[in-house]
Amino acid sequence: MTQPRFVRYKQLHEDGIFANRMDAARKVAAGFPAPYELGENSIAWDRDEVERWLASRPRRRPKTAAKPKTADPEPSIIEGTR
Repeated sequence: MTQPRFVRYKQLHEDGIFANRMDAARKVAAGFPAPYELGENSIAWDRDEVERWLASRPRRRPKTAAKPKTADPEPSIIEGTR
């Protein structure tokens, strides 16, 4: 069975692409593919356009662990406070 050509907001939200409807509007304004009107109160995105947009996004590299300190901590300003 083939996947449907269009994807609704609910699916994009569940996939973590949109946090909420305002986020969807902001992303469309910033270059995310525009939705198609399927009916008077119905919009959806073309699955292929969304997948191409996702593939074009840069991937984040995992952050490396913090480097261990090599020097002793600085001595306290007031003697005997340690």
